[in-house]
Order: sequence, then structure tokens, then C-alpha cells
Amino acid sequence: MHITQRLLIASTQLLFIGQATLAAEDTLSIEIGGRLQVDATSFDNDKFDYAGGGELRRGRLFVSGGLSENWDYKLQVDFAPEEPELKDGYIRYHGFANARITMGNFKQFSSLEELTSSNNISFSERSLANALVTGRRLGIGYQTWSDRFSLAASAYAHEANNLVRGKGVSSRFVYRPPLGDGELVHLGINLSREEDDDARLRLRARPESHVDEHRIIDTGMIPGIESFNKIGFEAAYVNGRFSAQAEFVRQNLQRKLG
Repeated sequence: MHITQRLLIASTQLLFIGQATLAAEDTLSIEIGGRLQVDATSFDNDKFDYAGGGELRRGRLFVSGGLSENWDYKLQVDFAPEEPELKDGYIRYHGFANARITMGNFKQFSSLEELTSSNNISFSERSLANALVTGRRLGIGYQTWSDRFSLAASAYAHEANNLVRGKGVSSRFVYRPPLGDGELVHLGINLSREEDDDARLRLRARPESHVDEHRIIDTGMIPGIESFNKIGFEAAYVNGRFSAQAEFVRQNLQRKLG
């Protein structure tokens, strides 16, 4: 599917981040924080009536910290823009060298942009390719890394708020070749295989603005889904204040009709 035109006149985001930390006996710690992101958008189009407007895009509170020397935790709830949703809710073991195990509701190992916090992405919304990406799910994941690579794998079930019901497995490999000071190249590949409990799937995306409810991509409900596979390629380059990144995501559906 090709998009031939996109016209966004103005989009502004107000961001607030705050946190406080308490610690006891160098093992148990509590960090309390949150973020407020306000988005206001104006459209000018001579064919469609897009009103634009503003909203509290993200309003999150979190509690995180350490339970002991080798265990930590995080609980994060988003109260905007609609109903409250659990985002992160997990415990993590990091008693191994250069490795950790995560259990609970957390971001699965998919694309670079999805795994990047909304505090750090270039725009207030992620790209259209994110419609094909798996986000947070209840599961268990393993990660290991060195100075040049990282490897991660997970198995997961439903999303904690029942927005998605199904199961799957994912993996991700990232390589960072050695470069000069201030330069970084990121090359990655991620793979996943999933099944949906309802044996159906719908893919849709807004025009990279959450204020506008118009869906420029909408497949409708696709029935008879047995499973689907995803593959994604990631690339990013950073040199001082300059950065660029690109991703390619492909999803193949296996269907049973009749």
C-alpha cells in the first residue's frame, strides 16, 4: 500500500518529566516519577475536513526500583488520553553477567522505534510502520549483550489490558560496528511469530497524529487467521547532534478459509 500525500501544518508537543528516588540499605529502592505530554495539531486541507485540536496525549505515573541486589521492578500506568491502562508491570533478574530475565507486562523485542521511549523518539507519534509491530505483552524475556552486539528473545501471551489476546515468540539481534568518537551505527533484525485467539486480525494506522481519528490505512477485520510472521530490519546512524534511522517491516498471514 502506498501513501501519495500527507499534509500536516503544525503539531506541537509539551513534555514534562519528573521523578524522585528513595533508597534503604543499598538494596530496596523506590523511584517515583511520571510524564505529561500535551499534543496540539492544526490541519489545512482543501479536500477533507480535519478539525485538528489538542489532547493530553500521555499522562503516566510509575514506581520502579530495586527489590534486592539482583532484582528490580517497574509499575507504570497511563491515564491519558482515554481509559487508564497498565503499561509496564514487571520484575527483572539481573544476577548474571551482561544478561537479564524479565517477567510480566513489558515491550516485546520488536522494532527500534517501538523499543525507544516516547520521551526520546523524534516526533510525538511513531511512524506508520508501527502498525505492524508488537508492543507490550505478558511474557518472559531474556537479554544478553556486549560492547558490539545484543541478543534478546521472549515468549508472550495476552496484553495486560486485554487489548490484544493471543500468544507468540519474538527475537532480536543488534550489531554496532566500531567507529570513531561521537559516531554510532545500529544494524538490527527482529523476528516474531504470533497467533490470535479470535483467529482474526485488523491493521490500521492514523496519519502519524493521534489527534486526528481518521485512519489512512485500515484493512478491516481479516478473518480465518491461523498465524502470522513478522520480520523487521533496523538501521540508525548518529554523529554528534545528527541522527537518522529507518526500518522495514513485513508481515505474512497464514489463513484458513472455508
